[in-house]
Amino acid sequence: MNIIEILRNRENNSKNIQFKNLQTYDTFIDRLDLQSKLHGHDGCVNCLEFNTKGSILASASDDLQVFLWDPYRNKVISSFQTPHRGNIFSVKFLPKSNDNQIVTGAADHCVFAYDLHHPEDPIFKCRCHQSRVKRIAVAPELPSVFFSSSEDGCIFQIDLREPHTCHSDAKIVLIDLKNHQEYVETKCVAVNPRRPEQIAIGCNDCYARIYDRRMISLMKIGSDSPDNLTKDCVQYYAPGHLQNLAENGNKTVTFVAFSPNGNELLVNYGAEQIYLFDIDKAEAPIYLNLPRLPPEPAPKSSRNEKADSIKASGNELLEYENYIQAIRKYTEAIQIAPNNPVLYLNRATALMRRKYLGDVYEALRDCHRALHLDPHYIKAHFRLARSLFEINQLTLSNDCLRELKMRFTSHETDQSVRMLEQDITQALSNRTTPSRDSNPEKLSEKELFWRNAAKDYSQRYIGHCNTKTDIKEANFFGQNGEYIVAGSDDGNFYMWERKTNILRGVYKSDKAIVNCVQPHPTLPLIASSGIDHEISLWSPRTSNESEKCRVESNLVDNLVAENQGHMQNDSFEFGIGPDSICRAS
Repeated sequence: MNIIEILRNRENNSKNIQFKNLQTYDTFIDRLDLQSKLHGHDGCVNCLEFNTKGSILASASDDLQVFLWDPYRNKVISSFQTPHRGNIFSVKFLPKSNDNQIVTGAADHCVFAYDLHHPEDPIFKCRCHQSRVKRIAVAPELPSVFFSSSEDGCIFQIDLREPHTCHSDAKIVLIDLKNHQEYVETKCVAVNPRRPEQIAIGCNDCYARIYDRRMISLMKIGSDSPDNLTKDCVQYYAPGHLQNLAENGNKTVTFVAFSPNGNELLVNYGAEQIYLFDIDKAEAPIYLNLPRLPPEPAPKSSRNEKADSIKASGNELLEYENYIQAIRKYTEAIQIAPNNPVLYLNRATALMRRKYLGDVYEALRDCHRALHLDPHYIKAHFRLARSLFEINQLTLSNDCLRELKMRFTSHETDQSVRMLEQDITQALSNRTTPSRDSNPEKLSEKELFWRNAAKDYSQRYIGHCNTKTDIKEANFFGQNGEYIVAGSDDGNFYMWERKTNILRGVYKSDKAIVNCVQPHPTLPLIASSGIDHEISLWSPRTSNESEKCRVESNLVDNLVAENQGHMQNDSFEFGIGPDSICRAS
């Protein structure tokens, strides 16, 4: 009997079984596999949502229907046809409505709210958006309020207690990004569950934004509305290597999610990786910050036999050009010996040789870590200069190399130093003069200010592929956010350890693309969906069951490499959603 069977029969079970603290128990994670498939939709299933208790799973689809499922018994509770005329992209339960009210947003620019006792006639209708509605967001502390994000660049704040007439003078516009940039599409929105004044949004650029609603006044709908955003009302976040107007043209944020404790923001990027940002402790990117050189080298860090053994394995893998496994070994060793600069430098070496998207910048960060542990570490200093060169920070790379020659005079004539110096000189001479239009995206003064103040990430997660759809999620799994889960263009969903970024498992979920991965609020149960018309439910298998859909570990590295190749070679297809791949019948 597995966990789901226990839950089905718990009414007749005399024992009070508690799973609250076992949701991400190691044995459960190791045994996670396909439990069942839910059939009923006749189109791509674009959105999933558990209610607060986890007793109901809502789904919506290109078939314009909403289904409510019992996830424990794998059966339909009810379903209804919505009045939407375009693919439904988002469905949400309204908090504190006893699971009797839900909201949907769709490609027809419309937002509807329903009383599930009489869903045939929506209790709220809004047709005020000018483009596809991609996400709806709610918060536990805002029982009658929800937020809608649309590709028209607007975020609406709607209170069901207030009457609404479409295209009236009602003040429902919280944010209109068109006031600050000409070409903008809002792709996703989320509300901090612990601090509901914070609202995060992602757009068709590399910046995730967190706004403080307390500092924003609602506006009327229409282009004549004044700018309601102050310089202090928002903080931008983006990986340091993407914070360049000329470099991020094909990036977009497809999903944002706050951690359960509200302290972190998870961001899924189209044609890039998944990044985690520490909301309160994040800092601006550090490209070059050399520590003061003490007169004597730092004392050698104490040896750790286990870490040394793992490092030796990593070195052997590096020699045989197995960079994925080498990086994994060095990361494992760093968890044991976090003050060993050699481990960071070795990982940086493997990252720079692998060269997945963002790898060189991550290597730069490792070089900084190594140098701050040992400022005399010349190899780390040199690789820092090389990584700066490879992310096109030519002036900083030149400064870094010049400082190396001053600090370590005996190495200024080394062949590697001279070759890098030649590369930098050549690149600087080939650098083109900036065009006359230094602001091609027509950014406002405030927008430029916000981007220049953007904060860097704390962790990143590699393995999946995200180039085909712009609704691909990434979510926290576990009541303390112990794991990260996300779908992929290869038909799998991926799970990583949040703290270490180690890939824990890959699961075959769809024939084509997985967009949605929704963890149960308290149980070791996950729902996933995508281009296929069914929903997959995942839970721990019993010890005597054979594995069904977990990808074998010896195949994962090849899968990851193939995905990263697609990410590097296939630019993100702006505006391409599931409706371009499969359409409602």
